[in-house]
Amino acid sequence: MAGKKKDPNVFASNGDGTVTTELLNSLPITVAVLDENQRVVFGEERLMTLINQTGPPNGKRRPGDVLHCVNAASPEGCGTSEACRLCGAYQAIHESRSTNAPVTRECRIQYHAGRGYGAIDAKVTAAPYRDGERDYTLLTLQDLGVEKRRRVLERVFLHDLMNTAGGLTGLIQVLMEADDPETMPELLGEAERAGQQLLDEIIAQRQLMGAENNELPVALEDHDSLGILHLARDVIAPHNVAAGREIQIDPESERFMIHTDRVLLSRVLVNLVKNALEATHAPDPVTLGAGSAAGTAVFSVHNTGIMSEDVQLQMFQRSFSTKGEGRGVGTYSVRLLTENYLGGSVDFTSVEGTGTTFRVRLPIGGHA
Repeated sequence: MAGKKKDPNVFASNGDGTVTTELLNSLPITVAVLDENQRVVFGEERLMTLINQTGPPNGKRRPGDVLHCVNAASPEGCGTSEACRLCGAYQAIHESRSTNAPVTRECRIQYHAGRGYGAIDAKVTAAPYRDGERDYTLLTLQDLGVEKRRRVLERVFLHDLMNTAGGLTGLIQVLMEADDPETMPELLGEAERAGQQLLDEIIAQRQLMGAENNELPVALEDHDSLGILHLARDVIAPHNVAAGREIQIDPESERFMIHTDRVLLSRVLVNLVKNALEATHAPDPVTLGAGSAAGTAVFSVHNTGIMSEDVQLQMFQRSFSTKGEGRGVGTYSVRLLTENYLGGSVDFTSVEGTGTTFRVRLPIGGHA
């Protein structure tokens, strides 16, 4: 008599009970089961839906491999790169196994998505589960993306918006009370800069929201490289973080024409300059530069500060910031705009004695 064929939709123990995909898929969170080697033996399809991917499960991949995590690109895959030790999911799984108790951590995952990148913010819980002689880990992921976006909107965007609007209101009041004609041009100039900063912050938030929703239009035209550097400097100059600071353009910068979206590229450079200003103190300057080689444009932003190894390993992750919770969209948006919309790449070096330099590499002829 032929043996009974195993139902592929059932993760079963020794006949004591079963867990069906119908039950797991009805839960408002993603559930997966990992074996003793942290490989997914159940729930792989549900994990793939987090990154809008489909495909047959093979039971031989770890969570980061299934999710196309950027840190799983090492030869041995998920859990083996230096950055993995800082991953909330990795920490939860290993601590749960060592303590034989449930462990919850927050996890930031950046993943490959076609020619660009996507990001996941999740609350991850790992709980031990024993089936006869085998040990498993029940892994659950709760999407925190909406909550994280709300926090950023409230703590960063609205906070900055209120500060700028408050400053603009104060300037208008001074203008209304001023009776010295000689002070009027200076006050009007300050009011204009505050109004421009207010508008710039609104535009930046709208661009980020559009980029994450795949709704951001790209307008490719020919532009002068030095003009782009000056535009970025002019946009950031009125910002509070640039007060009393020197933002210089490298005198060795090359002038060339590049087919790109000037607004998006200047946004990328503005975010890098803003981060550089926050990472250094006066009188150290922040330097913008541009060069080209073999059909590739390289725009750079340099400061004298140095990042710790842990910060470097988490760079470009959404919601990661050294400035506190509810921040961390600057470098994330830099990679998002550069690689998903401008067809380029971004990297950095941070070396003692040299400082930190971010480089944005773009095809001179435009997005392929």
